[in-house]
Amino acid sequence: MNEAIADQRLSSTFHRSIMLTACLSGIILCAAEGRWFPSALTPLFAVFAWLLVDEYKKFSLPLIAANSLGILALMASAAEFASGNIESKLLSGAHLIVYLSWIVLLLRKTPRQYWWVIALCLLQLAVAAVLTSAAGFGASLILMLFVLLWTLSVFSLYRVYRDNTPANSSGPANGSVTPAAFSARATRADILTGQPADHSGKAEQLISVRNGLQRDAYEPWIALRFRGLVVLSFLVSLALSFVVFTAFPRVWVPGSPFASSQSESSEERSGIFHRTGFTETVQLGEIGNLLTSNGRVIQFSITNLRSGQPTSAESFADAMGIDEIRFRGNAMGYYKDGAWSRGLTERGYRRGEEESPHVSTLARNEQADFLIEVTQDPPVSQFAFAVFPVSRIEAASGSGRILQRTVSGSMIWSSSSTIDKDAPRTFTIECSLPDDGNILNFRQWSIPRLIDSFLRSQTQQRIREYASHIFITEELEKELPSLFKISQELSLNDDGSQLPPTQRVERIMGYLAPANGFRYSLSQTRQDNELDPVEDFLLNNKSGHCEYFASACTLMLQSAGVPARLVNGFYGSELNSVTGKHEVKQHHSHAWVEAFVDDQWITLDPVPAGDRQQFVERAKSNNNLLSDLQAAFSDLWSGGIHNMTLEKQRAFFDPVLQFGTSIKQNVEEKGLWEATKAFFSELIRSPRNFFSLQGGAVTFVFLLTCAGLYRLHPLRRMMHIIQMLRERFSSKAVATESVIRFYTTFRKLCASHGMHFSASSTAMENAAAAVEFFNKRLTGTELRSIPISIAETFNRVRFGDGSLDEATMHKISNDLEAFKDALTAESATNKPGSLTSP
Repeated sequence: MNEAIADQRLSSTFHRSIMLTACLSGIILCAAEGRWFPSALTPLFAVFAWLLVDEYKKFSLPLIAANSLGILALMASAAEFASGNIESKLLSGAHLIVYLSWIVLLLRKTPRQYWWVIALCLLQLAVAAVLTSAAGFGASLILMLFVLLWTLSVFSLYRVYRDNTPANSSGPANGSVTPAAFSARATRADILTGQPADHSGKAEQLISVRNGLQRDAYEPWIALRFRGLVVLSFLVSLALSFVVFTAFPRVWVPGSPFASSQSESSEERSGIFHRTGFTETVQLGEIGNLLTSNGRVIQFSITNLRSGQPTSAESFADAMGIDEIRFRGNAMGYYKDGAWSRGLTERGYRRGEEESPHVSTLARNEQADFLIEVTQDPPVSQFAFAVFPVSRIEAASGSGRILQRTVSGSMIWSSSSTIDKDAPRTFTIECSLPDDGNILNFRQWSIPRLIDSFLRSQTQQRIREYASHIFITEELEKELPSLFKISQELSLNDDGSQLPPTQRVERIMGYLAPANGFRYSLSQTRQDNELDPVEDFLLNNKSGHCEYFASACTLMLQSAGVPARLVNGFYGSELNSVTGKHEVKQHHSHAWVEAFVDDQWITLDPVPAGDRQQFVERAKSNNNLLSDLQAAFSDLWSGGIHNMTLEKQRAFFDPVLQFGTSIKQNVEEKGLWEATKAFFSELIRSPRNFFSLQGGAVTFVFLLTCAGLYRLHPLRRMMHIIQMLRERFSSKAVATESVIRFYTTFRKLCASHGMHFSASSTAMENAAAAVEFFNKRLTGTELRSIPISIAETFNRVRFGDGSLDEATMHKISNDLEAFKDALTAESATNKPGSLTSP
């Protein structure tokens, strides 16, 4: 590679790096903002500027046009600022940054304009950090850190190249001969004859010097070592960022910067709009929007409290007597015009239902059977999705408070908690194995065991009346006549008498079975728009997802006189192969039925199990190791970066501080030597300690010591000293010193007669210059060969393996005397002028 190609590659690499930096910053801002205009157009401007402005120089924006466009950009941003809400006001500034970056990219650029491009890209990243806290933004920041380090490193080389490239190059000012004018590849015959050799196309200049900058013409600007240093700088920067982030305290301000722009009670600001189907009022079919998504909602782990060992979701379900784990959310019992609600206000309950902390059902010394640790991913709705029956539920520190509704039994997050809704919530659930007398544990609907039979009978009667009043809709015969008629027919014996509640439930569940043509499907279509969507499903379509099956079953049970309610939640889970935790995805969203039968609430699921299981398995097949890694990184970003608190920082450094304190105490009590012996003896007796904090610290110190010794090279330094002593007193060293004295004498002779050599010239270049300079005094080939012979002997002994015997030393001494006599001869009538090498 010659010098011109290396320079061209450096320039192209820098322009590509600037283009990549601008593209990435625009894409990151676009993703954080959630809309494509204007930041999504930045990559187009960046690629256009790279090709036509920087590389091929076919276009550049005139300065007056750039100023005019800048004024227009400012006016557009001012109009956006004046007309929007607080979020739009911030985005107007971000859009101004985007417009300015477009303008600067299209200019013919000097280093100042490149600095502007980089600065505008950093400003776009800063705005994106305000707009989003997603894990993808964290990954993009790591990528941008590497891209910016690379771009700035290449920029430093590019500036050196620009600053040290002369506009015009010229040769010597006069026609005089200098030592540098002779190539190091010149032959002995070329010099002795005084004729310059023709080496065009055969010899290239190996070293070039420009304005004091020396470089190898065969060495590219961006070599392997340069790339390695950039990668090393990137890794060191990541490590330092981690240390600084975890070590320095920060002020944590929860909530979005746009929170004041909208009501705190707004469902949209609380993030519920991301998970339709889990609000107080649910439109039929909304849950279908979630069934095709792989987004994670919940992650959990289960511990068997009897054995103290982790257990799987499948083992937990088997022990609890259920097919799969269910996370219960909202429970609704009133349906009208295609929408479900709790129905309390419609039935005269003005204050709704009471919300109070969950009361543990465990006796004072009683232990639950399972502990479930749940993390609910943001955006967190008002429901704390819980596994039933619940013996005790408790929110983790910093996650708020959990309340339970008395009528529906739903667990909700307290609205009085000032907790960031964009942060995950963590809580624990203790579950006991259910007994025959209490399948679902709802305190409001449970009868205390220690009461007499008369009081128990009266309480049961009141609970039945209460359930019928709240969870049976009287208008169903008028609102859904066809559904009501089918339900009534199914609930009667052949003689017209009403079946017991248990048999009514069985008949209605059997009616919705695949044997009657009902199929599970996500493709819901209406065949008769005049009918209610539930009746259309029941009579015509017979195909739909879980909400349609659960809605039809609930309304048919209510029509048959069985109190029932529709429950929304999640059904099933998957195991993350990276984190080892179970995960509930959005495609696990489900709706089922709870019916009040024989004075207790039982769970019913009318959805054809086989059809839904096939759909879930297809959704699982789309998950792979990459999605598990993505979820693990999301957890790391959310828990370890975005939601880092002072408590987490202290927990991170507490083991280190305790380890340091214990070392200090041991040294003070036992002394340094005894404490060290005790530490290593304990480490050797228990190899597992090597994987502890203490073992890691010892390993780190040991490796650091080895690295220091390797860096200092003590053995190599000792061998180098011995080699120097050997060379100093060897015959080779004696010969080298002799030839250096001869060469020094030759230089002094030339200097005394007006010929001064440059310090950077080689011996052969000096000899050639001396022959040319003293051409008139060195008559004959023998005298002209003396400088060349001295230079060749000097090179052979000084830099090669040649030796200097007595005969050679005697000959060089005689040659120097002859050279001296030739220079002082009176035959030279005119002294040549002094020539000093540059």
